[in-house]
Amino acid sequence: MALFLVKSDPGGNTISYWRISPEVHFNVVEQVAYAHVMGYKDQDARDADKDASPFAGSVGLPSTIRLTQAAAIAAMMVGDHRPAMYVVAKAMDEFAGAEDVFET
Repeated sequence: MALFLVKSDPGGNTISYWRISPEVHFNVVEQVAYAHVMGYKDQDARDADKDASPFAGSVGLPSTIRLTQAAAIAAMMVGDHRPAMYVVAKAMDEFAGAEDVFET
């Protein structure tokens, strides 16, 4: 899964395809899970394994998505944190209007 949302960075580059990294970081003591937001020019760039833009913050999007407490524990037990993180991302004002993209 990914999100489609067109954003432009200060250099005029357009980034429209947003994924949550499959690499998750857990802090068991604080009961927090987080993963990085990866932006690509478009789905074709992602499919071609082009490098992700590390500058989500430069286009007004958070660079990480966090799950806290019960949601983090549930994601850890399920084994895939990304579905819950996409729900969190889409609820954020910064991702308003984002459309789901289901990868094939």
